[in-house]
Amino acid sequence: EERPLSLGTLGRQELRQVSRLHRRRAPGWEQPRARSVVTPVVVGATVIGLATLVLRLVFGANGPTDWDGAQYVFGSRHFDVAHGAPQPPGYFLYVEAGRALHAVTGLGTAPALVLVAAVASAAAAALTCEAGAALGGVWVGLAAGAVVATAPVSWFAGSTVSTYSFDALVAAILLLLASGARPRSAHGIGAVVTLGLATGFRPSILPMFVLLTLIPVAASTRSVRQLAVT
Repeated sequence: EERPLSLGTLGRQELRQVSRLHRRRAPGWEQPRARSVVTPVVVGATVIGLATLVLRLVFGANGPTDWDGAQYVFGSRHFDVAHGAPQPPGYFLYVEAGRALHAVTGLGTAPALVLVAAVASAAAAALTCEAGAALGGVWVGLAAGAVVATAPVSWFAGSTVSTYSFDALVAAILLLLASGARPRSAHGIGAVVTLGLATGFRPSILPMFVLLTLIPVAASTRSVRQLAVT
């Protein structure tokens, strides 16, 4: 005569076997899988970013190519907006980043500023790839990143003493934040911080991108009160 099964009579090994059988038979049950960080988009963005940086540095200018560039160089040596070093309103973070690189690496003032512009241009190409993929898929992202990497205006700005590369970089970051923003997420705060820091590199970014910044801010808040606090 068969007696009813009691869990109290089962050992630890038997309970594990019963648990495995239950998992296999349960409809819709799947073992959770860890998401891979290395995706085709990440690989493509990394390759585009590194290739862009190499190209910018290979064709990088040894000195300023226009009067604005000369003023950035003067400002990196001695910051004085009143005397056009650099031109108003100052571009403080760009000039200070070049000065820091000059102090750390020993590069000349102009090559240090070119390196800052090259890194910004490379980051812009890589993040444009990410933003394009988030909005339109892998191929759209790769195409968008390739355009930013090879466009003559982008190439020139990233190879000279210039701040124009920060426009493309901020646009890509804000698009990424806007596409991923959800209620109660930190994307809105990230967008505001990005806009504030970028304004220190290129002050005209503030009026140009304030509306785009409002998209992740609004999308990451749940109430008008929370939006006002943000």
